[in-house]
Amino acid sequence: MRLINTFPKLRQQYIQLDLSQPQSCILETIHQNCEKFDADIIVASEQEADYALSYAYINPFIAIAIKRPALEAVNLATLPARSHVWVYVDAAHPAYAGLKNRYRMLNSEYEFDHEIEQLGRCLFQLPQT
Repeated sequence: MRLINTFPKLRQQYIQLDLSQPQSCILETIHQNCEKFDADIIVASEQEADYALSYAYINPFIAIAIKRPALEAVNLATLPARSHVWVYVDAAHPAYAGLKNRYRMLNSEYEFDHEIEQLGRCLFQLPQT
């Protein structure tokens, strides 16, 4: 899992999660590291995504970026209203076109625009299309 602090300058820190631990221990590890590093963004792998999404209930002010092969694998409607979650799916996936509309509807504070898409490409090192 990668933690990103955007202010005053962009810094990042990697943390290794022991996914064999109970969920409460994993969430506590994420929380302690986010607090210590003063993280603004969590970037989670597919294996870590569920824990990152669960962390949104503990800290709804942190932005969470996850990559999933299919949009259906994430139920964004169950997240706290203030959550900022960026989900990246394969552009060839049929759900990709609907992603922008659903994102805009659920997260009015951030629009899924070119700037955020560029940030997402940077976070996940996606190729330009």
